[in-house]
Amino acid sequence: MHEHYKLDGVYTGEPKFKYHDEFQASAKETKKEKD
Repeated sequence: MHEHYKLDGVYTGEPKFKYHDEFQASAKETKKEKD
């Protein structure tokens, strides 16, 4: 999951929302399973 850090530069622009949405979906899924 180190890719998140690599995209740190991308987060500075608008695409940040696009990637954030994808990461959030994955994170929610993981949290659901852990819950």
